[in-house]
Amino acid sequence: MFFRARHKTRQSDRDPGETNQILNSINTKLNDIDIRLFTINNHLNNLDAVKHELEANFQSLSMINEAQKQEDN
Repeated sequence: MFFRARHKTRQSDRDPGETNQILNSINTKLNDIDIRLFTINNHLNNLDAVKHELEANFQSLSMINEAQKQEDN
């Protein structure tokens, strides 16, 4: 309880300009995090696309390999 009362006093003692500066700083950091998460998500999507392409290539190679085995017999 002491902390809350003290914290409220500190907030009320803070001038609006300082509060806005703190909020702007927090907003900037959140925007940076949002951009990083967007970038990470794009990388994950690209990796997923590469995975699907590799799976398709592997399947094609498996079919070619199977056909080659049948020709050899």
